[in-house]
Amino acid sequence: MKLSRTARHLKRTGVGYRNDNIVGLGYESAPDVIEHEISAMGNTHMVNEIEKALRINLTPDPESGDLLEAIDAIKSTVQKRFGKDAKVMWLTSKTGVRDNYESRHPSRYSIPKAARIISDIGTQGQLFLMREPDFYDMVAPDWLKIRDAMRRLDQ
Repeated sequence: MKLSRTARHLKRTGVGYRNDNIVGLGYESAPDVIEHEISAMGNTHMVNEIEKALRINLTPDPESGDLLEAIDAIKSTVQKRFGKDAKVMWLTSKTGVRDNYESRHPSRYSIPKAARIISDIGTQGQLFLMREPDFYDMVAPDWLKIRDAMRRLDQ
């Protein structure tokens, strides 16, 4: 997959940003987010991006076949390679957050070296895929406390 200028910058610096107020907290399960992005949000371009990023050959070809089968194959591959608790996070540059997500004070994240970009939409963001331990190493402890409090409220 050819990376955008923003994606190359994030990979080079190892730092990404996001507006946690807009994106929301607690939505990081890789299989769930991938399925939601493709099925519910209609971001079908992600199928080909993920196929290239993970170097997999989807059968049947999502262009001519069943999109749900392609999603299931992607989810299965992600879980085999990154673990059943694989995580994702959308990040972009500080300028990208300011210009696209109305935040003058975005949250800053150190991107784990092993994280893989599986979707790249330029200044709007990159979807990073990683193993669960890498995810928890990158998020701030305060963020986890907020997320856990939000989950308790939902119960």
